[in-house]
Formats: sequence, structure tokens, C-alpha cells
Amino acid sequence: MLTVCTSSTNAQLAQLGDLMVMLNATASSSGMDLSLTQASDWANRYVGYTLQRQVYQETVAGYGSQRLMLERVPIMKVQRFFDSTTTEEATELCSTQYRVSDANAGFINRDQGFQWTAQERWNLGKYVVPNSELEPWLVVYEAGYQVGETSSTDAKWATTTTYNTLPPTIERAVLLRAGEMYQGMTGVQSMKVGPLSVTYSSEGQDKPEGLLYPFLRVVVT
Repeated sequence: MLTVCTSSTNAQLAQLGDLMVMLNATASSSGMDLSLTQASDWANRYVGYTLQRQVYQETVAGYGSQRLMLERVPIMKVQRFFDSTTTEEATELCSTQYRVSDANAGFINRDQGFQWTAQERWNLGKYVVPNSELEPWLVVYEAGYQVGETSSTDAKWATTTTYNTLPPTIERAVLLRAGEMYQGMTGVQSMKVGPLSVTYSSEGQDKPEGLLYPFLRVVVT
């Protein structure tokens, strides 16, 4: 089970000024701002998770290996880690007892491993019930990308990251999709002012979906 503890307040994954430059616009508009917000929402839905940094509380099942896989990525920092969802009775693991082995994949490793938490039944013999894994591990962690720069060091965050960590590829995908959405709103395909003629076309440009493809995440349950 996944719960959001601290939500991102930044709904846009790119800067309005960059969208204006891409559209060769000298003034912003509510349509551009709306397109940028909608394109950012599209990017989150396309990859299957929230790209903006947030703090999560997640219960995780064990599968008998040395690693657990968290649902949100990239992992920025694990804040707390318990061996039970009942924190009053749980043992909290020290940071030296586990490590983030692959932040982008969402893997946490532990040398002692994580016992398989599937339930067992008897019917002429013992057998494992399919898809019956319990989720005893409770992890509080921060994941996602810092969008833009900020001076905030609020204690509600697990880290004090203040610089932009969003990959440029994601920003470009959002800007391209926002440009397509804005042009669709205005209905403008070409423009001519005096001797100057401008035509917008996506041909030859990177496709937004193609840019985001490496960031797709599918969690099988």
C-alpha cells in the first residue's frame, strides 16, 4: 500500500519561459500556462508515476531475496525503515543495515535478505497460496525529481535538495507536448505577418512519447 505523506506543489514539469521561446512568443497567455500544466499531467500518466519529488509511506512484501522494490522512483532518500507496519511494536532498521542499491529501479538491498512473505496452506500437504504475500516492511522515503530551484529546506522533506534534478529529456518532452496542445487550442497551423511566414510542424522533431519511453515504469502485482 502506498500513501503520499508530502505532496509536490509544483504542477508543471517545465518553465513557461522555455515554452514561449519554443513557440517564438513574445508574451505569455493563460492558454500556454494551461497547456504546460496539462502536458505535465500527461507525462506523469504516460510514465505511470509522479515525476515530481514527494514523500511516501509504503508497505512492501518480501520475496526471499536480498532486495525490496519500491513503487516510486528515483529514490532520493529513505527516511525510516521498519520490519512491521505496527510501528509501536516494530524494530526500526538503522541506515547501516540497508542501502539504496539502484535509485532509478527503486531497489533497497539488505545483506540479511527479506524473507518470503507468502502465506501457506495445507491440503494433503503444505503449499504456497499464489499472490498471497503479506507486506510487513514499512518504508518512508522521498522519490522523484526536484523541479526548478528552490531555497526551501522544510523539515517535511527527507532531503534538502534545492537544485533542479529533472532530466532535460523529460522537460523537452513536456515542452513539445505543451506546444502541440497550445497550437491545438489556437487552431494555428501557420502564420504570416508581412514578409515573415512561420509554420509549426512536429515533423523532424523528437516525439514526446519517444523521449519519455526510457522512464516508463510498469509494476506487476
